[in-house]
Amino acid sequence: MTPVESFSHWAKENKIQAMQVAIGKTEFAGYGLFATADIVDGAAVAIPSNVHLTAARAKQMHPELELLEDQDDKTLLRLLLAFEKHRPTPAWAPYLAILPNTADSLFEYESALEGTSLARSIHAKRTALTNEWRQFHACFPWLTLDMWTWADMVVRSRAVGLDGDGGWVLLPFFDFVNHSLTPNTRWVPQQDGSVAIIVTQPIKAGEELTFSYGQKSNQELLFSYGFTIHGNPEPPRIVLPAFGFMDMDDMESQLKMTWLAQVKPVLALERGEWTKESFRLMYLVVLDQDDGLNFALDDREHVQLSLYDYHVKSLEDLEKRLAQTDKFPIIRLRAVVLLLNATTSLFETIRAKDTLKSHQTAGLKEHIERYRSDEEYLLHAAMEELIKLQNELMNDNTVLDYLEAQQESH
Repeated sequence: MTPVESFSHWAKENKIQAMQVAIGKTEFAGYGLFATADIVDGAAVAIPSNVHLTAARAKQMHPELELLEDQDDKTLLRLLLAFEKHRPTPAWAPYLAILPNTADSLFEYESALEGTSLARSIHAKRTALTNEWRQFHACFPWLTLDMWTWADMVVRSRAVGLDGDGGWVLLPFFDFVNHSLTPNTRWVPQQDGSVAIIVTQPIKAGEELTFSYGQKSNQELLFSYGFTIHGNPEPPRIVLPAFGFMDMDDMESQLKMTWLAQVKPVLALERGEWTKESFRLMYLVVLDQDDGLNFALDDREHVQLSLYDYHVKSLEDLEKRLAQTDKFPIIRLRAVVLLLNATTSLFETIRAKDTLKSHQTAGLKEHIERYRSDEEYLLHAAMEELIKLQNELMNDNTVLDYLEAQQESH
């Protein structure tokens, strides 16, 4: 008996209702749910509460988890999976057997994503998982980093949040339903505690049941679920850390970062253009004391920013103040040049990177290449906009006078 056949038998024994639905293979997603007969309306699947894996059930199954304080639902679910990997409970073995393994993790393909925004997300996730693992390894010496990484991958891709006090939960059978931009089902919690998959349009025999995972870009889909969508209407987005543009050994840069931590800006590239907030942030990056920039501590020892003795409360406030100065075109040019250099560097890194090796998973290879292509296109569009803006600023009279004065001084 295959793992899927064993799980299907387990699902029936545990009263999962799916009379006209069966698990079947899909082209790229591995497995999905398919109609075995025409389904016009109503509930195609119902998952009773006795098979819901919740944070509360995790503590019931493994009382050791009661000793851990202030752990959220997702952390407890990850610990539950780790415990089951280490010391399986026979009653749940068929479900654990059909879960993906670590070979399906994007971590295995990190080098192919070098230079992309997703590569930075993966690196940050790997660092966070390592720190979490060290914390829990002290309590559970048998816990390995691979085990913790696997548990996180499963929860990130399969756990759903129930309204009210339901919290985050793993739902066997339910998690075979794949994402679609044109879904034919939706899921609804029922009064008896079960979760039903409700048909929203007639489904013919042999057709796959799908629902929407939400409006997510290809980066989000690839990071959490391991796939992308051709022609995804949700545009890609690139986010960069501000500290990458500063010398963190410099006191002024440290003060800038401390002040930025209070206003929490995002340096983001969307729809082929860097956002207004990104430009405002870059203005702060390029400013120094010669431009009238100063820092001070208030009574509560919070860093305060001023420009020519004008108290600056936000990045928008900074831009408004700069726009009133003669040097604004020069500051804008500095910011544009920095952003253009960074954008060009990212573009060239992605473009120079080789594709995945032929022996790696063909389906995932296609999705990674699609994502890289999306990001490459986004960066190229941003480069064109920045070059256009740079050329405009280079013809500004204030900039021309400044550059001429710089040449004469040398």
